[in-house]
Amino acid sequence: MPNNRSPGNSWVPVELLKANSGFHQVLATFFTRLAEKGMPSAWRTMRVTSIFKGKAADPACPDSYRGIIAANTLYKLYSRIIQARLS
Repeated sequence: MPNNRSPGNSWVPVELLKANSGFHQVLATFFTRLAEKGMPSAWRTMRVTSIFKGKAADPACPDSYRGIIAANTLYKLYSRIIQARLS
């Protein structure tokens, strides 16, 4: 996962996950329990922000904007793990 991204509603930056080797054991335990009990409801809440595409675009046209989703960092990590296992 790339650095300097929004952590979403978890406020756990990606850099923390990459830098702290002891945190990997905590994540392994967390994901094991997650597989047993299901996804937390907080992960279903994401923040969407509209970003204007640029000077050449018409500000009155909805197509001139793109949506950015700020998802929970742990959700992003979990979904990438699941995607890698399914590939």
